[in-house]
Parts: sequence; C-alpha cells; structure tokens
Amino acid sequence: MDTSEAVGVLLLDPPRTAVILDFDGTLSEIAPTPEAAVPVPGARETVELLASRIGLVAVVSGRRASDVRSRLGADGVRYMGLYGLEDGESSASRASVAPPGLLAELQTSIATVEGAIVEPKGSNVAVHFRLSPHPDEAERRVSEILSELAMRHGMRVVPGKRILELAPANAPTKGESVRGLLEEAGSHVAAYAGDDFADLEAFAALAELEEDDGILEHAVRLAVRSGETPRTVLSAADLVLRGPRQLVNFLASVAEALD
Repeated sequence: MDTSEAVGVLLLDPPRTAVILDFDGTLSEIAPTPEAAVPVPGARETVELLASRIGLVAVVSGRRASDVRSRLGADGVRYMGLYGLEDGESSASRASVAPPGLLAELQTSIATVEGAIVEPKGSNVAVHFRLSPHPDEAERRVSEILSELAMRHGMRVVPGKRILELAPANAPTKGESVRGLLEEAGSHVAAYAGDDFADLEAFAALAELEEDDGILEHAVRLAVRSGETPRTVLSAADLVLRGPRQLVNFLASVAEALD
C-alpha cells in the first residue's frame, strides 16, 4: 500500500473512521529519557484538526494518560495510558499502585546496572537503559531482574526499545485496548500507527477485526521507522513512514482532504 492509497482508505467513511496513535517514537522522536520526549512540530495542531473531522482519534501509550495528554496537548483526543489501563476520560482509573516493596526492591537491583533508570508509573514500573554504555548487556541483566520480580509479584514483562516494563498480569495489552476503542466507537475504517513491539498487538487487533470478526471494513497499519524500530513491526505494516514528521505529514494529508 502506498501513501495515496492509505490516505484514500481513511477518506472512505470519515464519521466512522478511527485513527489510533502511539506517542513515543511515533508522535515524538525517541528521546534519551522519558522527560525529554516532546511531540514533533505540528503534531498537536494536526492531531487536533484530524480529531475534528473523523469519528475518533486516540492515543494509546505506555505513559500515564495525564502525562501523554500534557505532552501532546491536543483537544478532542481520547487518551489511554499504561497501554489502556488508564482512560483519560474516566475519573475512576483502573490503575493503582505497584505491589508493596516492589519499587524499592527493583531500585536496589537496578542500581547495579550502569546507566539504567527506573520510572515509576503507578501500577507499572519501567526500566530504561538507553543511556547505558553497554545497552545489550544492560538489557540482559534488566530482563533477568524483571523476570524474577514478575514471577514473585504476579506481573508480566512488557518489552520495548531500550526499555523493559513490569505491568500487572491482568492489565490490558495495546491490542485489547485498541479493540475496545474501535468497538465502542462503531468504527468501520481504522488506522493504527506505532513503532515498537507492543504495537504489534495493535496491528494484530486490526487484522482480527477486519478479517475474522468483520467489524472493520478497512484497516491500515502504519509503522513509524527509526534506527531502533524492530523489523517485525516494519514487516507487519501496510505502510512504513520515515519518522514522526512524516507521520504528521500523512495525518495532515488526511485532515486537509476532509476540508
């Protein structure tokens, strides 16, 4: 599928079209630390404009819902945090806190991994090792630590690009969250844009809704390429875009065609 074909698909039925987006590496460039990530120029305005012209625009992120909302700042957008555990529109979040003692135990263990950073996120805890001088070795060690903690605390390990995360075992995946959003919105056309392992679950959800369930009439899987984007994400996509800026240009093309 080329760019013009993908844009055309999203123009077929605007009131029943949904565009769901990841944030880090998708609307923002990959940053050395979580705090440094900002949306690329034009992202807020473009996403906000698109949200005013189609049925649903949502961001499903591993960040807290309030965090990604404050960073993107676009109105008319549904914000889902912690892969869907938090709904930014609900005052009663399902997200709670990590098991007692987990954070302190993790921080003690991770202190032995040079360059690793622990990021508490309510019920989730992430470990970033992009700044490690030996990231591959850091990933191996962090994986060992988190796998052992996950077994003892009834959690699961969520992989990412230079990040591993502990999440509640019963927390939704991105795929489950995307499915829920599309079913709730009654979408017949949908696109999902992402750049990491967790986004494969969202791609799979679109395929199931299109091919197996017949809920979606058309689906577009968009991979946002960087030097770290997994090959599996690129090969599963209908269209590969060269970074967040090209994604924003793509979304702008859709929004402008609906003027």
